[in-house]
Amino acid sequence: MEVLSDGSPKIEPQRFTQAGLSDDFWSVFLDIVRLSLAIQHWSGERKAIEKGYTGFHDAYARRQARRSQRREIEARREAAKKIRLLGRVATTNDERGLFASIAERTKAIVTPDAYMHADYRPTAIYSFDGQALSLG
Repeated sequence: MEVLSDGSPKIEPQRFTQAGLSDDFWSVFLDIVRLSLAIQHWSGERKAIEKGYTGFHDAYARRQARRSQRREIEARREAAKKIRLLGRVATTNDERGLFASIAERTKAIVTPDAYMHADYRPTAIYSFDGQALSLG
């Protein structure tokens, strides 16, 4: 995923425990976490740049803000796809429950364009215990 290769935060794998979650589910789940962190990063960067506008003709800052906004939108779109995929790879009751929690809390897959207004903060996490199966 290209959106993750350019300055977005990295997760520390040792702070995430898979426990009884399947490998397929786990892989998609971690992608969602990475994308959620990227969304927060790009959104924050765009807001900081926009806040620093010095005037109407600050073309460089506007280009940077548009670049951050494009990255954020790309990450949002990809995260919604991954959440849909998570629902398809969920095979156990625990996995289906975690998927339902993510879908409900983010509201990313309610409608086809819901990803633009979804709240990815609940999945922008820096640690996860697969035994607890909770986003906190």
